[in-house]
Amino acid sequence: MGGTSIKPEGMAGERAMFTADIEIIAHSPLGKTPAGQKIVSMLRRYAEQNNITYGETQGDRAAVDSQITVNKDYYGNLCKTVTALVHEASHAVWRAAHPIRKGHPESLGEAVDNELYAETNELIIYQWLKDVKKLCQPDPELDLRLDRKARGTLRSTIDARERENRGQ
Repeated sequence: MGGTSIKPEGMAGERAMFTADIEIIAHSPLGKTPAGQKIVSMLRRYAEQNNITYGETQGDRAAVDSQITVNKDYYGNLCKTVTALVHEASHAVWRAAHPIRKGHPESLGEAVDNELYAETNELIIYQWLKDVKKLCQPDPELDLRLDRKARGTLRSTIDARERENRGQ
């Protein structure tokens, strides 16, 4: 394998599940958009390197850095896994297009734009999975975000949350 070590699989069958999840995203209306194609491409790169796993996320739905970690409680839950993958891959795509200058923290505006991009894409896939494909049970957190989006308050809610996290 050219000196590349293959990482062991985490939870049983997770590689196959993530591959199937990525294909669902690729064939969704989101996956057919330019933004969705970037998300799918990013997810495929992470998957090829076995850098998507279920694990501990300190109560978050998922996290992204050099790998995407989906909350281990979502193992086997297609809807929660797919929406988490879209959200975290959206962060990776956004950050690749908006790199942080070395030694500088992410600005408030960048943080809000980054999270808004991730939540917007997550909501697109969630609504399709729930309303069209009938693969999701109602998710109170995502339904609240959908409501905020419909009322035009999603950005301001993200901004307020980011300010609170920064102690502003």
